[in-house]
Amino acid sequence: MINLVDNAIKYGGDEPWVKVVFYRENWDWVLTVTDRGIGMPERVLKRIFRQFYRVKDKKVKNKTGFGLGLAFAKKVVNAYGGEIRVESAPGKGSRFEVRIKAE
Repeated sequence: MINLVDNAIKYGGDEPWVKVVFYRENWDWVLTVTDRGIGMPERVLKRIFRQFYRVKDKKVKNKTGFGLGLAFAKKVVNAYGGEIRVESAPGKGSRFEVRIKAE
């Protein structure tokens, strides 16, 4: 969760807006992190969970990082039998959803 919120703030522009929601839906625990930041094009969405992958965009050129945060988040979520998804569009922000089965 910390990585998702940190990214939402980091890529949120001059005045970041971040919404975090946690709830139970049927047999799942669901965490969503939504921002109104720079967003990402569809062509990169499948790559962002790879180790060392960084979006190549002039808007993020001066942002620090190694491209490990989302890869690590995905490994942790998968280790708990869950899944992580992302919806995003340039200029519209991003919405990450984590689902883990409630025991």
